[in-house]
Amino acid sequence: MVSDCRRVRDNAYRYDGQEYHLSQHGFARDMEFECVSQEPEEIWFRLKATPDTKKNYPFEFQLEIGYRLENDTVRVMWKVTNLEKEKEMHFSIGAHPAFMCPLNEGEKQSDYGIVMDEEEEVMYSFIGAEDGLMFNHKNGLKLEHGYHKFEEGFFDESTYIIEKYQVRKVSLVDHRRNHILPYLSRLR
Repeated sequence: MVSDCRRVRDNAYRYDGQEYHLSQHGFARDMEFECVSQEPEEIWFRLKATPDTKKNYPFEFQLEIGYRLENDTVRVMWKVTNLEKEKEMHFSIGAHPAFMCPLNEGEKQSDYGIVMDEEEEVMYSFIGAEDGLMFNHKNGLKLEHGYHKFEEGFFDESTYIIEKYQVRKVSLVDHRRNHILPYLSRLR
């Protein structure tokens, strides 16, 4: 959880006249959460603001993350609460799939592709590999019946950001074997 889940320029931002420092992806992923409930198929963890978090994120917050088993899927749930009602709290939160590609020695990125639940095209932005900043202009990723074959070096220069719930499901595909790999990402 951060004020912005992308990298902020020079790892610094200003709020209410004061400068704060924040690394890419924020601080929550590096902190220890408290387990607040555990059932056979669901578990919840909580993180609250501390004097240390307030050095870089000046808000009194509570973040809860839950995981629920639903058949062959793990559902991830977030609850973010602003505990200072009189103060507007800026934040973003997210998660993303990451693919190790190629999977095996001797293979190439171009042996793989992705399949999505969108048929023709999705719009995306880049996050630059050097500075981690998001480029402002949008690009179109062409899909053929939901499939995009990787070109060699597809992931070398950047991270692809697909926003606004254009896609709810992404799977990695080994097109040589016509096989959808077990990794699956689904948003609800």
